[in-house]
Amino acid sequence: MRANIEKVKATRVRLVNELDALGFSTLPSQANFILTYPPDGLSATEYYEKLWEKRILIRWLDQPRVRDYVRITVGTDGEIDRLLETTRDILKVT
Repeated sequence: MRANIEKVKATRVRLVNELDALGFSTLPSQANFILTYPPDGLSATEYYEKLWEKRILIRWLDQPRVRDYVRITVGTDGEIDRLLETTRDILKVT
């Protein structure tokens, strides 16, 4: 169990660092998910929809305090790699 917790922490740090390098603003998290705000020119709903089209599932919540953020679960390294690669592609066309 401890090894799995440490793996989630390491993957979360990598995810946050890579998204922030792409212009996202991520809230601090100690959980197995993050809340992140997409860079200028890309709304949370647009990001959610573009990932949905690629069959990558994240959460967008239509609630006043988090409407501009998306919730991303810290998955496997392969899942995170795919999310980041697709995110880079999305940012190239927006």
